[in-house]
Amino acid sequence: MRRAVRYPSIRGLGEVFSAAVACRTRICFSLMPDTIAKVVDVRTSPMLERIAAINDFVAAGYEVHVNFSPVIVHENWEAEWKALFAELDGALLSAARAQFKCEVIFLTHNEGLHDLNLQWHPRAEERLWRPDIQEAKWSQSGMRNLRYKAGWKRQWLDRFLGWLKEAMPYCEVRYAF
Repeated sequence: MRRAVRYPSIRGLGEVFSAAVACRTRICFSLMPDTIAKVVDVRTSPMLERIAAINDFVAAGYEVHVNFSPVIVHENWEAEWKALFAELDGALLSAARAQFKCEVIFLTHNEGLHDLNLQWHPRAEERLWRPDIQEAKWSQSGMRNLRYKAGWKRQWLDRFLGWLKEAMPYCEVRYAF
């Protein structure tokens, strides 16, 4: 008598494979307010598309984080970031919220990039190159960079983290600088 051998369905194998891969893979979406992204993050996916994809990746078994970067201080930055947090909070399903973490990175810039950007996208440099509120810093790799002045940056970072905590208290901050 022959015994029937049962094989898992292809769909079942896909789910097993997907879960095995997803357990070891973190997806990180870079997010910033759309108004600033249209100026400095050109030729990339719109923020709404990135936000919409978060729940899909979580449902597929991936760990999904966001990188709030670069945080660029300008006249309307508070309102823009608060609006992004509200939009993101409204879009996330409970499964995404349960595992949601972020990184926060304030803008760091350098003269070489500044010169290059002036040639192909000078409008962005109006937001990025702000020596009036930036100071020189030597990186670990030996590059001379500009970052926000330390005293101001600490205040701005604290404010940013406060807005984030108020809007999305479930969002764990992995690091912020």
